This record gives sequence, C-alpha cells and structure tokens, in this order.
Amino acid sequence: MRNNVFMIVFLVCIGTCASEACEPIGEPPKDAREAFSFAGIVFTGKIEKVYRDKLGNPSIADVRVINYWKGPEWLRQSIRLDSSSGGTCPVHTFEEGKIYLIYVRPDLPQQQGNLKVDGFIDRVLEISKAKEDLRALPVSLKHEFSK
Repeated sequence: MRNNVFMIVFLVCIGTCASEACEPIGEPPKDAREAFSFAGIVFTGKIEKVYRDKLGNPSIADVRVINYWKGPEWLRQSIRLDSSSGGTCPVHTFEEGKIYLIYVRPDLPQQQGNLKVDGFIDRVLEISKAKEDLRALPVSLKHEFSK
C-alpha cells in the first residue's frame, strides 16, 4: 500500500513537471519538402566532438559542415549544435564520426558558430536514414565543402 501511494505521488509529480517543462511550439515537418520549406538553415555535417548536456544526454556537438542548401554565410565553417533542453523535452543526440542532415527553423535565435536545434520541431537525420530527404533537396542550391 505504501509503495502504491509513493508511486502515485511520483507519477503525478512527473506529469506536472512534464507539462510545465516543455510546451511544443509547433508541429514537426511531415516530410523533406515541408522541412526544407520551413527551414532557414539546411546542411549536412560530420560530428567531430560530442558533449553531454546538464542531464547527461550527448546533445551538444562540434560539427564540420560538408554541404549546405540554406543558411547564413558563417555556416561555411565548423559550428556547435546544441539540442539540449529540459528533462522532459525530446533532444537530438549525436555520435562522433557520424554525418547528419539537419534542418533548423529560422525563428530560433542563432549566433555565429552556434546553432540551437529544437528537439521537437527541427528535423535531424543520421545520413543513412536521410536518403529520401537528400533526393528531395534542390541540387541547384547545394554548396559542397570538404568531407
């Protein structure tokens, strides 16, 4: 009985904390075309180094940009991606050495060399899972750097 009461209190607290910690601010894109049309920045990049956020998730990474389709001039360099968020929000996690295709909405505040990536709205795909997206991206807009 005592364990049941503890469990109920625990679940109520988790539910309350979860509802206050993270409110989605939109819907994730349904496919590559929608993701591209909503994004302000679109690129592929290789993860050079991964850092853990304050909750221990590998959600912050130094990235070397390989190709880009949309984005500011400073995107042509190595950047830091930050997908960290509260404990109940989804985060994108990264692995060193892997290449990702990343779409970032234009309404997130960005600073040169640092990109904040929303774990719910922004589309982040490991390159082996991005074949359909890569076919859908406009070839005429692709800029290539080093691999």
